[in-house]
Amino acid sequence: MLTLVLKDLRAKWDLWVSALILAITAATIIAIGGVFITTTIVIKLNQQISDKDFENFFPVGFFIILLAFFSAIITLTGPTNLAVSLQNRDYALWQTVGIQPQKVRVIVLAQLAFVGLVAGGLPVITAIPMVMGANIGTT
Repeated sequence: MLTLVLKDLRAKWDLWVSALILAITAATIIAIGGVFITTTIVIKLNQQISDKDFENFFPVGFFIILLAFFSAIITLTGPTNLAVSLQNRDYALWQTVGIQPQKVRVIVLAQLAFVGLVAGGLPVITAIPMVMGANIGTT
């Protein structure tokens, strides 16, 4: 079933690319909010910021994350619904070949999960050096 999921994603990549781009953008913004929170905590632990400034900066990171999260839900609904509805004919053909409707549902969810993992993994990987305080390109 995994090969079917990956082959279908590869064959219909043009349907999923918009959802992937939107998800990468949302995950990047969420990662920036996480970096903001982490940086604020590190600066506070090193006593480089006052308590009042900490109380002002800390909620900004949470606001960035919440805003990006809800925006992602709203904006990703359209492209993912479109990608699924444009493939209804393929799903019907799968069912005529003998694939049960429950398995078709699992395949669609696996496709959505794969797109989400790819989109969420890229910004997290790029945020790790920022959180660790490392410069990209230096050893």
